[in-house]
Amino acid sequence: MANKIFELLIKQLISVYIGCSIIFLYYKIIGKNISYSEIINAEDKNTGLKKYRYKGFYIGVLFMTILVILIAEFL
Repeated sequence: MANKIFELLIKQLISVYIGCSIIFLYYKIIGKNISYSEIINAEDKNTGLKKYRYKGFYIGVLFMTILVILIAEFL
């Protein structure tokens, strides 16, 4: 049971960092001057929640889903 929970947490962390990397690349392409650590650690002043972590998680999950579909389709 603990092993499954650990695997789930690792998958969530990986998807967050993949999504935040995609957000970082997007902001660099459009010309925003923001660092990767600012994306990871930015907090919303009103709620106190991490500002980009939720976006990063969903973008990372979407990216990994598309990647798995492409790998399954072409291999």
